[in-house]
Amino acid sequence: MNHSPAEKHRLRLLAYGAGFFLSFSTAIGAYINSSFISQFVGEQRVGLLYSFAAAISLLASWQGLRLFRRFGNRRSIIFLGVTNFLVLGNLALGNGHYSGIWLVVAYIVLSFLTAINLDIYLEELSDNQITGRIRGVFLTVNNLAWLISPFLASRLTSGSDFSLVYTIAATALLPFIYISVRQLKEVVKRGGENLSLASGLGRVFASNNPDLRRIMTIDLLLNFFSAMMVIYMPIYLHQHIGLAWTQIGVIFTIMLIPFVLLDFPLGRIADLWWGERELLLAGLTIIIIACLIITQISSASVVIWASVLFFSRIGAATVEAMKETYLFKIIDGRDANLVFISRSMYPIAYIFAPIIASIFLSFLPLSYLFTFLGLFLIIGLPVASGLRDTR
Repeated sequence: MNHSPAEKHRLRLLAYGAGFFLSFSTAIGAYINSSFISQFVGEQRVGLLYSFAAAISLLASWQGLRLFRRFGNRRSIIFLGVTNFLVLGNLALGNGHYSGIWLVVAYIVLSFLTAINLDIYLEELSDNQITGRIRGVFLTVNNLAWLISPFLASRLTSGSDFSLVYTIAATALLPFIYISVRQLKEVVKRGGENLSLASGLGRVFASNNPDLRRIMTIDLLLNFFSAMMVIYMPIYLHQHIGLAWTQIGVIFTIMLIPFVLLDFPLGRIADLWWGERELLLAGLTIIIIACLIITQISSASVVIWASVLFFSRIGAATVEAMKETYLFKIIDGRDANLVFISRSMYPIAYIFAPIIASIFLSFLPLSYLFTFLGLFLIIGLPVASGLRDTR
């Protein structure tokens, strides 16, 4: 559907606003979901629930693609947002009930599907010459929501009562739903080819476009790094280094700052001066070095841990901004299958990372897991160096 440049700009601003509220609703619950679930299944089985939620997200995302094709992008966003609001409302009202486990799984899945649909919506409003800046602004706005969420969640939680957190998460969806219903317009055409996940992955990795395979591989490696860090770093800092949760909260807030500060300027740099390849290589190198340093640290200093994790996220933020910019420059909004495949790397990583880590930890201590992670990510260096810059 054709829109004037001014209308596209207006709709992009609305999509940024919708993305902020959606990310806030997702992020504020993300820090307490595991604690909520552990009340019913124990800490040892929390990881299995996350893997299960990731598998459901993976399968549901492809069914969600059919929904998008049948009803259109905007209507799908509204349907998913309203359903997620009802799920969170039930979580807030029924806090402490066993059925809450499945509501949390539904909350994770619905948040994931809504984010994918919003990605496709924004892509249709993007011109390649400014894709880096558009993705940079979008990531910065979303990451700002993630940055403030740990601070708020820690103050809204009282013992094992998480109802206020889920109430705030549901409330944050109200402006998201309002923007979607009253302000957004349909921009993505319906139709397109329906593919299974297996055939979609096969098509990407057997594609004649080597750059598509390479950027998807980088996408998977970044999500693998994130999954390992999100699941195992809190356990390592608390149970092995001996830091209190309040100290870990401070460390994680500082750690996330690069995602807010760097995404937009890096997107602008990629558009105007440097290519994505050089920045991807720099970001991957920083992540690898940080992972190797982590194993060597035995200190319980908040400053040291905040510094090294901040350093690691400089690399992660750089890789995130560049792989988003590169991917959305070589596809457009009609390539919904490719957007879904890219976003499928997140649940795929969350399915396999705990399994690989569990096997590793049956032989070696947790501290060496980060060395393994750093060495594993070296795979990404020759992959990134083979990319052709889009400039």
